[in-house]
Amino acid sequence: MKHAVIAALSAVLFALGSCGGESQAASVAGKYSLDTKALEKMIMDGMGDMPAEQKAMMKPMMEGMIKAMGEMSVEVKADNTFVVSGGDQDAKGTWKLENGKVSMTTTEGKDKGETRVLEIKDGKLVGKDKGPDGKEMEITLIKK
Repeated sequence: MKHAVIAALSAVLFALGSCGGESQAASVAGKYSLDTKALEKMIMDGMGDMPAEQKAMMKPMMEGMIKAMGEMSVEVKADNTFVVSGGDQDAKGTWKLENGKVSMTTTEGKDKGETRVLEIKDGKLVGKDKGPDGKEMEITLIKK
């Protein structure tokens, strides 16, 4: 799940940079965090027909995980680099604009060599990654 957050944060940063040249890169610069409300809704929706008592049992664990993920941040820099910090997922990398999408490549950290692509939707960076259950999930990053 933490990999998904890094991927999403990276994707968001790239997506914001997709609207133009250097001035666009400068406007993308800033700190981003996971949209924890959207993540919680997606997880709860994914529990579907699970019995209420099971949902109640899982909710504190889910809330703890979401809180930890929400404390992670991605700093996107105007020099086309990014830094992910928080938890045990510190990472660094580079980002670029390609075909209207932001591509983020991790150069240091656990996911070294991986590239993730994000889209800009309603001013947020949105990408997909695999959740802890192996299923694809949507990750949304918001500028702080």
